[in-house]
Amino acid sequence: MKMRRAIPVLLLQALLAVPVLAADVSSFRVGESLLKTERPERWSIGVQGLYIDRDVELDSANSPVVALKAKHGALSVGYDFLPWLTASLSAGATDGKVESRTDFDEYNFSWGANIQANVWSVEVAPVRFTLKGLGDYTYYRMGSGNLDWYELMGAGTINVEFFVSEEEMEMADIVSMVCYVGPAISTISGSYENGAGNNIDFSEDQSFGALAGVDIYLTKSISIGGNVQYFSAPSWGGRFSWHF
Repeated sequence: MKMRRAIPVLLLQALLAVPVLAADVSSFRVGESLLKTERPERWSIGVQGLYIDRDVELDSANSPVVALKAKHGALSVGYDFLPWLTASLSAGATDGKVESRTDFDEYNFSWGANIQANVWSVEVAPVRFTLKGLGDYTYYRMGSGNLDWYELMGAGTINVEFFVSEEEMEMADIVSMVCYVGPAISTISGSYENGAGNNIDFSEDQSFGALAGVDIYLTKSISIGGNVQYFSAPSWGGRFSWHF
């Protein structure tokens, strides 16, 4: 069966294999695990975008809960320090607001760091199952400096990868597709300047959530992907990566 006709079958298999969920996560593919370390080291460069929607609790009278919303874009560079361990750094710009307290201002510099590890992996061709752990730190700052915060997130995901053999790669429309889902925990700490010139601190309202996404490898070196994080509301992002 030609790969073009097989793509809908792969998508259906992915939907059946991964539960549906009612995310600055930089995704650089790590192909091996702690128990299988034959893969050579590799660099990754990517561009990503993220829309953030989180409820935060203000450190003020009555501790009101309001929405923190932001638009974020960044360039990322990742490196496989070990065949099962990838670390990456990102730099970009963010614009955001605390609902009913501040408004979108202008983009300013943001940066982040990410680490991913494959803890366990088993392959039953043409499917590979991987248990992955990841940690992510990102600092966000708005244009005029009246709003800034950092987020520290950790997650554990089950990854299901559908792939083609080396012999089929030249004829394939895609060489692999990875679907992942798992629990996540996130902490946010930041502050904004109110109309009176006072700084108001805030933190996350909901720490526990979930992460899910899909990565599609068009070739062995080019991938596109998207993910959704759900805590108090859905945040979502997309990316394009080059692996070499």
